[in-house]
Amino acid sequence: MSADRDFVSMPESNPSLESQTDDEAIRHIGELVDRTREVLTQEACAHGIKICNEWLQKPLTPSQAALLNYYTANAWANLHELHRTERVWEWEQPELEKQILHLRVALMHDGFASLERVRQCQIRVNLGNLLSHVGRFVDSLPYWQRAASDLPDFGMALGNLGMGLLSYACYLSSQEQQLAFSRQAKELLDEATSLPLFEDARSAFRKRSDWIASYVASREHREIDFDGHTLGSSEEEVRYRMWCLRERLFLNPLNDLTDRSLAAQDVLSAPSIVVALNEGPYYAGFFDQLKQEFVSARFLLWESKQARGPHYSDRRVPMVNTLDYPAYGLYAEKLRASFRLAYSVLDKIAVFLNHYLRLGIDYRGVHFRSVWYGDGKQKNGLHDCLVSIENLPLRGLYWLSRDLFEDKPGFRDSLEPEGKDLSDIRNCLEHRYLKLHLPDWSGSRPESWLADPLAYSVRVSDLQDKSVKLLTLVRSALLYLAFSVRSEEAKRARSRPTDKIVPASPLHRWEDDWKCPL
Repeated sequence: MSADRDFVSMPESNPSLESQTDDEAIRHIGELVDRTREVLTQEACAHGIKICNEWLQKPLTPSQAALLNYYTANAWANLHELHRTERVWEWEQPELEKQILHLRVALMHDGFASLERVRQCQIRVNLGNLLSHVGRFVDSLPYWQRAASDLPDFGMALGNLGMGLLSYACYLSSQEQQLAFSRQAKELLDEATSLPLFEDARSAFRKRSDWIASYVASREHREIDFDGHTLGSSEEEVRYRMWCLRERLFLNPLNDLTDRSLAAQDVLSAPSIVVALNEGPYYAGFFDQLKQEFVSARFLLWESKQARGPHYSDRRVPMVNTLDYPAYGLYAEKLRASFRLAYSVLDKIAVFLNHYLRLGIDYRGVHFRSVWYGDGKQKNGLHDCLVSIENLPLRGLYWLSRDLFEDKPGFRDSLEPEGKDLSDIRNCLEHRYLKLHLPDWSGSRPESWLADPLAYSVRVSDLQDKSVKLLTLVRSALLYLAFSVRSEEAKRARSRPTDKIVPASPLHRWEDDWKCPL
């Protein structure tokens, strides 16, 4: 089948794509992909994907490339729709992978900014929908929120955001948080139904809004005080917590809903886990250590951004001027330490899962990217105990791991375009030489005599941005871990014999003043 061949669903007058300008051809490809959804046959879907892939290889302008990646994602969505009912709980679905990757490429492309505003919002909404579908409901919210902010009358952004908040609320253990999310969801759904929508979407949004109304009415009403909470006892602490709120870095679901003071607390904790009588609260201890490492990495990143000159510990430490604006000093090391510490939390989450789910992988070979597979090897396929498990946040954690790159067979297919960069930085920090540069550095050309063949070079500001991205990823992973364990414990409780007594062993709070009396 040639790249411009017509098939039964296309108008017979459709001209050859090769005879058109690139803009005309891409517009026709978009129309072809839309028509495919009406026909929805294997042949039609394969034809649309083939044409998209062939045109992605051509020299296109940035805006054309961004738009074509959007159409390519839609072409894969058609194929996924063809098999949707058969594969609801399958964890590995290539069609979903392709959609996520192409939408992310479109979003990050230089040509994205030149697309029409409504097209930008469609890309963001579709990406949010996909992430929510695979269980990454925490990560989906910013895409819908940005689309709704950019185009306030875009009903699908508001409606899907409302649906996403409702899904999120289902995994919260605090009734106060559930009510906060549910009320916000209802407001968004009601607003969406007042805007232009497809009728099936309007009906779905209205039905969910009615359900929320009955849910809220059955609960005790109490006004939630979002603002009457301290942000700290010093100006520095207040500025730190305000930054965490803006970047959504508190281990608190409410920080996904608001940046007001109520959310400025790291309230996430390990769920109650049933263990044998002769076992202690080691899961709670492990989870708290993960939490501590995250909040410490977060603070180190904040401190690295506060540098206003060398620290006194850096004085009288002679360094050579290598003529490429190198960045040295305590604040640079705090930035490096933040990235390393945050990245390491992901592999430790894998250790937690390996033990909790009894995956049986030797602890020396447990990594976040590979823990999901038999013996930690992708060629063995998903671990037997995961294939049929219906735990949405756990599946979300698996799909989050797909954002990472690992230089091993089967794990080089990252769904995050920046995944390899994050991995390279981590490996250089751990084992090689990562060189930080001040803002005046213009980059070293490989042929330049100033090029450093031993170093992986990056500006301080770029590493700070990547560290925020990494911390956001780790925060989501910790939330999914807590939600997935809570869901699994509920399932285990339902399957436990009714005559089996499980005595409670309450754990009291370890007060702040006791934490580190050194």
